[in-house]
Amino acid sequence: MGGPLLDRLPVQPTSFVGREGELAAVAALLREQRLVTLVGPAGLGKTRLAVEVAARVEPKSEVWFLPLAEAVEPDQGIGEALAGRPALLVVDGCDRWPGSGELVGTLLTACPGLRVLATGLEPLGLAEEAVFRLGPLAVADPEAPLEVVVASEAVRLFWARALLARPGFRITPENAGAVAALCRRLEGIPLAIELAAASADAAAPGVLLEQMEPHLHLQAPLRRTLEAALEWDHAQLSAPERVLFRRLGAFAGGFESSAVLAVCAGGSVTPADVSDQLAALERRSLVVSSGRRSRMLEPVRRFAAQQLAASGEEVAVRDRHAAYFADLAERAARTEGRALVWLDRMEAEHENLLAALAWWRSHDRRRWVAMVLALGWFWLHHAYLSEGREWLERLLVEGELEPRARGRALYWLARLRCWQGDYEESIRLAEEALALQRRVGDDGAAGWTLSLLGSVRGYAGDLDRGRRDLEWLSTHSDGLLRADALLWLGELHLLAGDLANARTVLQRALEEARREIGDVAWHTLGALLFLAIVAYLEGDPAEALRLAGQALALGYPAQNPYSVAGCLDIVAGALFSEGHPERALELAAAADRIRAGAASPLLPGWQRMREAMLLEPARAAAGDAAEAAWRRGAAMGLEEAVAAGLAAARMAPTPSRRLSPREEDVARLVADGLTNREIASRLGIAERTVESHLDSIRAKLGVRTRTQVAVWLVGQRAAQRRE
Repeated sequence: MGGPLLDRLPVQPTSFVGREGELAAVAALLREQRLVTLVGPAGLGKTRLAVEVAARVEPKSEVWFLPLAEAVEPDQGIGEALAGRPALLVVDGCDRWPGSGELVGTLLTACPGLRVLATGLEPLGLAEEAVFRLGPLAVADPEAPLEVVVASEAVRLFWARALLARPGFRITPENAGAVAALCRRLEGIPLAIELAAASADAAAPGVLLEQMEPHLHLQAPLRRTLEAALEWDHAQLSAPERVLFRRLGAFAGGFESSAVLAVCAGGSVTPADVSDQLAALERRSLVVSSGRRSRMLEPVRRFAAQQLAASGEEVAVRDRHAAYFADLAERAARTEGRALVWLDRMEAEHENLLAALAWWRSHDRRRWVAMVLALGWFWLHHAYLSEGREWLERLLVEGELEPRARGRALYWLARLRCWQGDYEESIRLAEEALALQRRVGDDGAAGWTLSLLGSVRGYAGDLDRGRRDLEWLSTHSDGLLRADALLWLGELHLLAGDLANARTVLQRALEEARREIGDVAWHTLGALLFLAIVAYLEGDPAEALRLAGQALALGYPAQNPYSVAGCLDIVAGALFSEGHPERALELAAAADRIRAGAASPLLPGWQRMREAMLLEPARAAAGDAAEAAWRRGAAMGLEEAVAAGLAAARMAPTPSRRLSPREEDVARLVADGLTNREIASRLGIAERTVESHLDSIRAKLGVRTRTQVAVWLVGQRAAQRRE
């Protein structure tokens, strides 16, 4: 049977767009290695990139192109044609012909002057091979400024191909967000973007986006193109690999190996073989790994899900998937407020959690109820306010809840409504929850609901009643609930302008939070944030910067948008106080954008204070430069804004390590092992005064625990003896 002959590089009908970094990287590899293989799933443009690299690396007379296919065997004269002179050979579609690795190895041995640039789903496995894994195109944030959207590779490709369909097509401020969102929905896959752009003559990008299914509904030509490629890839897998592949279709947004083991093992996929089979799928580019997590590109995942639906085992696999993530949500909920580290994991599994919720809603109402309630804290702390509201409201209507579950659903809905600024509805829901909880004897939940009511009543203007509720809870036997009540009580004192009481109460809240849960919880960073506000209002911008920097360092890893925005405002205020109005406006604008993204408005009282003490005077001081500074800040991404805030916070002077005589007495007794109550009795002062001194000592020494205070004192005594 005749095989494909060597040919010149194929002429490309359209311009090459993007991939500048990949072009340079692959060209550099080819200068150092005789064999480079471009690896990646269907639709990423491996062939197009290889042809473009070859055209730029070598004169066209020295470059050859060899397309491989299953039905034909390459001509045996290829080696003779390439022998004796330097050449670059592009071997395309190595996965389509089983003997491709042997062929390339033979050619490299027979032709000393030959270099090969190959493409395929997986490496060829040759000793001298350099593997370059190709990923999707970079996609811009749909909310980014126009110039950022237009500069992204995916949008540039969409624009270039849309121009072919409709000359004169432009990316404008009106359609930029829709184009970026469309490219993101298509996962930056070049083939998908090109075929979607071909419809630009029939519909605007926004209309195309609306017509797509929630995950990825591709038009018929694109769907047929991708499915044909995926069907080929799927057919090359072993039987157990095909089983694992289709079971992975149950995941949404990625997976870790522990989840794969729990959901996918069984039958021909033995637990011992899961890691090897997963590695095989990764080698064939059907799975993409990044650190601990792996994922399928969305077209691949949808194809796998179709295989799962046709297999007869979909219900069993999806039951295991939903059970795994329901268990994850419930375990995380038991640490609520105590371990923000859980939030990182929950964020990574967000799409899987939603998929599990949807499955249980249709298949097991009891598990659905439990999972919705378990996710309340996650929706709150990561600002998925509207998403959480929808699920909780649906639960209250459809769930046929027993009284205890209904009370807790009402509580979480009240908290979410509060953070969206709907204080009247939040109070109504919380009062209904509290009455129900007291009636059924759910005392723990009732305490948390009363703490919420105290804060929301204060926000709504009833400061006295709010303070009374919170003061009563500040002596509760539950230490974490005490910290919660003290935190919101301190905020209400702040709103009333009572800085002295605010500082005392917030220092107690910080002490309680650290004693109960350390520095990895919302209450700790909340207390630091409010204490930073106290310092700022007392005219101590250096202390405000120091405390805000600590809170920002805690709040950003926890991805808590409220605390991050609040910290940026405090840093902005301190910068303004130090004579930097433009930098202050940049950070304040970044804070506004973060709040808008979370759909969580600033409390009216805080907004009025912010306008009067920061925004209005900073705009006046910045003059004509104010508007440009605000635009720069509004264009900042979250990471950039946090980096700027932390950099400014690090400018704060290091606090003095010199203790007052009374603080030295307290530190000495701490080192001797006395409790706060014993120290108060020994020194004849109030226990709260001891707590205040201890907070000051820790701040001055830059330590967190009583043990660290004791260690510092021992070191001081040793130094004095040496002197």
